[in-house]
Amino acid sequence: MSTSVSKTHSRYATWSPRHEQGWRGRARHIALDLLSAGNQTNWRGPEKPPHVQFLYIHHVFCDEENTLRQLLSSLSKDYTFLSHSDGVRQVKEGQMETPALCFSSDDGFLNNLTAAHIFSEFGISACFFLNPDTIGMTNPNSIQQFCRSRLNARPVDFLNWDQVETLQKMGHEVGSHSLSHLNLAELTAQQVQDDLGQSKSMLEQHCGPVNHFAYPYGRWSDFNQAAMKACMAVGHTSCATAERGCHANTHPLDLSQNLLFRDQVILGWPERHIRYFMKRNLRRQPISTNQLAP
Repeated sequence: MSTSVSKTHSRYATWSPRHEQGWRGRARHIALDLLSAGNQTNWRGPEKPPHVQFLYIHHVFCDEENTLRQLLSSLSKDYTFLSHSDGVRQVKEGQMETPALCFSSDDGFLNNLTAAHIFSEFGISACFFLNPDTIGMTNPNSIQQFCRSRLNARPVDFLNWDQVETLQKMGHEVGSHSLSHLNLAELTAQQVQDDLGQSKSMLEQHCGPVNHFAYPYGRWSDFNQAAMKACMAVGHTSCATAERGCHANTHPLDLSQNLLFRDQVILGWPERHIRYFMKRNLRRQPISTNQLAP
């Protein structure tokens, strides 16, 4: 692993994004404590039908490593772990076999290598959604500007191409997260197609076939029907959001017309909060791209 070349952070406690701090973060914690108070972590029984949930992270700083291990150890008692591609296949075919989880990570931080090692300890093949423009980025000013303007975060080091290859050799997948983490809803249809086409092409030059896409920022308002058409036109077979939910459909789902739900996990959150959202997700239904803006 390369040494840091910029004034970046190795601990989540010093790096944490601005929106996680202050009174809003504390209020969120209290509210979720109340909501999750009656939620037991042992869900065995008929109330837990076969389904697939996609969970994603952005980082595993050194003060988050043990928490990730503890979370995966706990979840392994109740869930089957699937690769992103296997999860997508089950959703597409409507063939849910068990309560299952798929893991991914966005943005390509250097500490994704730590995440990859921990996932591998549990036999998990995760999907790392990358922005080619940041792979190998080492200039401190560029890192600081990108993190501030695109991620609303403090500086953090990024993977280089050799490290991306290491991820793949460990059995993990690579997906596209767009070329440079722009809000695709703010671009023209042609700009989106050019961006996604370049991203896929650059990744495939180094990584082989790249089938999956997760759009930046991940909310419904950050994507539209034109962007989905571009996503499919350049050859992706699935498109993931950052909207909470899961997939329990028992019939085939057309993934050229439907988006994948995907829940963010911050490792500083108590497990009972994470479990609360996972249980609530069973109520969500697939979202058609027809419900997005044109």
